[in-house]
Amino acid sequence: MLHTLLAGLLVLPDEVAPLGFQINWTKTKIQQVGEPRLTQPTVQVAAENVDLVNDFVYLGSLISHDGGSETEILRRIGITRDCFFLLEKNIWRSHIRTETKVQLYILPVLLYGCETWTTKTLEKCLDAFDTWCLWKFNEFHTPGTLPTRQSGVSPGACQFPIG
Repeated sequence: MLHTLLAGLLVLPDEVAPLGFQINWTKTKIQQVGEPRLTQPTVQVAAENVDLVNDFVYLGSLISHDGGSETEILRRIGITRDCFFLLEKNIWRSHIRTETKVQLYILPVLLYGCETWTTKTLEKCLDAFDTWCLWKFNEFHTPGTLPTRQSGVSPGACQFPIG
């Protein structure tokens, strides 16, 4: 299958040249979906090395070799947490309504690209992150006063990536 792809990539520069395009081989990546995994890190195409990758970011979303959403959802949660902490002093401590804070700063970061997610397996992680956000917004510091949504999931139900 890889040989067929490489043959197609060899004719690609000639096909796009009349349209005024050039192929940037250093930015080109090849991703194999499913099994078996390729063992070599690069392949040679038109005297240039092209990386073989398992995952890559395309238009802001992580595309995983297994076609699942788990790594992307956990990545988005981590990015949202980072955004949350960067805005903590100026936005979260301000007198802006909590609903406005969530709609303007949290939801766009968290839900970018969510149209393609399959969330059944990660529903508890998203609920736990939602609870964590509520906890941080309202500055509840005692476990007995922790707000919960319909699932009743605690923030410890899922390990969030920090970086």
